[in-house]
Amino acid sequence: MGGDLFSFSGFSYLPAENTPATIFSSTFWIGGIKNGELVFSGSNYGFDGVGARADFRPGPLLPGTGEPLPGCAFWNTFFRVTREEIASFEVARTQLSAMELMQLYPNIMGWPGARNPFFNLVHHVSLPEEITVLAPFYDADADGYYNPLGGDLPMPDYRYLERHFIPDEFAWAVMNDFIPGSGDSTATVGVQLEVMAWGFDCESSPVLKDVVFTNHRVRYFGSEPIDSCYVGIFTDIDLGCRVDDHIGTAPEQNTLFAYNADAFDGYEVYGCPGDTPFTGPPPVQTITFLDDLGMEKGAAWNYNYNANTFYVETGVPLGAHRFMTGRWADGLPFTQGGDGYNPGSTDVVDFLFPGDPSDPEGLSMCTGSYPMDPRLMGSRRIEDAGPGFVHELVTAWMVTPDAPAPCSIGNALDRVQEVQDLFDNDFQEGCGSFVGLSSDLVVNENLRLYPNPATHTATLELEEAAEVRVLAIDGRVLFAQRYPAGRQELNLQGLPAGGYWVQAIGDAGVSARRLVVAR
Repeated sequence: MGGDLFSFSGFSYLPAENTPATIFSSTFWIGGIKNGELVFSGSNYGFDGVGARADFRPGPLLPGTGEPLPGCAFWNTFFRVTREEIASFEVARTQLSAMELMQLYPNIMGWPGARNPFFNLVHHVSLPEEITVLAPFYDADADGYYNPLGGDLPMPDYRYLERHFIPDEFAWAVMNDFIPGSGDSTATVGVQLEVMAWGFDCESSPVLKDVVFTNHRVRYFGSEPIDSCYVGIFTDIDLGCRVDDHIGTAPEQNTLFAYNADAFDGYEVYGCPGDTPFTGPPPVQTITFLDDLGMEKGAAWNYNYNANTFYVETGVPLGAHRFMTGRWADGLPFTQGGDGYNPGSTDVVDFLFPGDPSDPEGLSMCTGSYPMDPRLMGSRRIEDAGPGFVHELVTAWMVTPDAPAPCSIGNALDRVQEVQDLFDNDFQEGCGSFVGLSSDLVVNENLRLYPNPATHTATLELEEAAEVRVLAIDGRVLFAQRYPAGRQELNLQGLPAGGYWVQAIGDAGVSARRLVVAR
């Protein structure tokens, strides 16, 4: 695992499969100063290759000791769940036995939520009770523990999430830096890293089909505060063929981006030895920090351009930490002009190559001559890195096809804003809404619904007049009608067997009940 997001096999161009990659490798970094000494945890190119560094190993840490849970090989995986599984499970949960549910829905019944009573039965691996925080989930009864038979469901979350959502697919993994992954003497930070990735595939928000979202949640197990603590994402961009890629930053959008230098991917005569090029114009790759803390530093450089970037390539922690803080490996700050390395300059900047590539007056790689095969780093400081801190970094990885070439990123930043707006609204305007789990839902006693499961009709009892809606589990409104107070009949003849939500929207608020239609 090593902490890599994408490594060697690449990040396949979305939405198509079996196409050239846009990212060669991308990893999470964290570093700072503890007791006057540098600490650093991160990867560059996994476990193999010259200067390779991989400080993260599979598995959670035990509270109290901060040591890895025994049996780390089991945790060398992603726990994966789909929206389709959840929809089917919600119907079956009240109709099947626990044994049948474990056989049919092992990903949900065996989700590594805290104190899941079925985890050992599904995986034949114990989940210690002292680990009270692990994979995120919707907590139906708010008791802090995962019990799928009680209505709890696997689900992404992040800081300040107000309304739960369900992607079409999501996956979660946990790792730690207890054992350093390289031969140098730099100590690791002492963290547990939890990574959630998710994506959507729907027609209501087409832009989402081109995005993978990640949340890196880092938990510090040390007892000493960390000064100058930074987290960042290091990315080795390969837009198909690596030899003609350009890169830049968009500070106002908290975004890094990569685009092709010309309209042809690779060498027109020699092709692209070692890479699989795009047959048409390559897409634009953007990397955006979505959460409210944003991106404070944005670096863009080319491989082996000078010694101050080579030290970062070879995984030297001091150089990597300096890059995250807005300095080159020799300690000089990023400065205005050229590639940002200008000894003697006092015009300090936070972002390199921040100009629009289509602007001949802007500071971009299109207005200078720079080596190819680029790298990107986005980072920010953790202001309160005391004992036990928890920090999250939510990132959107998006491709934008058909950008005009050369020297253009097309409408990529407009699409970044569209994704930002969807994220800020917890994907409720997209295809991720999960009706009934919203934290702003006012649960009252206005709605009674029986029998449940029902076949052709169900009886509604309303304490007050309300608009009654029947919704699919993905949030689509299938039926809406206003009813007076009292007992009413709800016709279910046109609904296929499955799970639904019934809402009653009245003056006192919103009530919601699950309904199973059986045939």
